[in-house]
This record gives sequence, C-alpha cells and structure tokens, in this order.
Amino acid sequence: MGLIVTEGTANAASDDNELFSAMEELERAQQRVAQLRQQSREKAIAEVREKIKMYALTAEELGFAKGTAVSRAPRKSPGARAENSVPPAAGGTLHIEAAVADGRSQVKPKYRSPDGQHGWSGRGKPPLWMQPLLKAGAKKEDFLVDNSGADNAE
Repeated sequence: MGLIVTEGTANAASDDNELFSAMEELERAQQRVAQLRQQSREKAIAEVREKIKMYALTAEELGFAKGTAVSRAPRKSPGARAENSVPPAAGGTLHIEAAVADGRSQVKPKYRSPDGQHGWSGRGKPPLWMQPLLKAGAKKEDFLVDNSGADNAE
C-alpha cells in the first residue's frame, strides 16, 4: 500500500510541475503578445500620422469633428467576449459614434465656460465646470453664448 501512496505523490508532484511549467509558458506567451501588439500599435500610429500628413486630412474628415464622440468598444460581460476580439485595454479598436446616438437632436450650447473649452445646453444639472463658479456668486447668465450667426455646436 505504501507503494501506491508513493506513486500517487510522485504523480501529484509531476502534475504540479507540469502545471507550473505550463503557467510559466503561458506567461511568457502573454508577454510576447503584449510586446508584439505594442510594436504593431506603434507602427500603425506612425503609418496613420504619415497618411494624415501626406493627404492633409482634418479631424472632421476622419470623423472626429465636433459633435462626435470617440469611445472604446462597448463593454461586454466577461463570458460574452469572442475569442478573436481584442479587449480595449489591450489595444482594441475604437468606434466612432454620433454624440447622440439614440435619435435625439443635438443642442447648441447656451452657456460657455470662461476658458471657452466647455459648453452646456442648459438642460439638466449644471456641469462640473459651472458648479464652483455658481457657488462663488456667479450667475448662469454670466456664461451665456451668443448663438446668432456663428456655428457654436459641439
């Protein structure tokens, strides 16, 4: 009976070694994939920049105009990801979507931040940039935008 226990222990140790070896191999493969993905990404960025420069492409022509949002691929539950898909954190693709994809019309900003970088339609809660200014005594009217004439859509 001692022989069976010894064989079982030897088999368990062998299984553990095989598992450990496979885990190390998997880790090396994952590191190599990450390295190759980064190299490929850097090459792609350089190629895209070259094409943008060569053809004098604008952000609007590429779909990055004001009023469009650039977002990562929609999140899926961990079990729902396809085997061949690349997670966004690992360099997955970007999807360009309309700013208001549910069919509502986009509204021009009625208010503009003092630095001119942020706008607010006046709908819903005041934006984060405006809240401290309102608490400091400013009024919403202080940030009104003149929407007559110029296209101020965001």
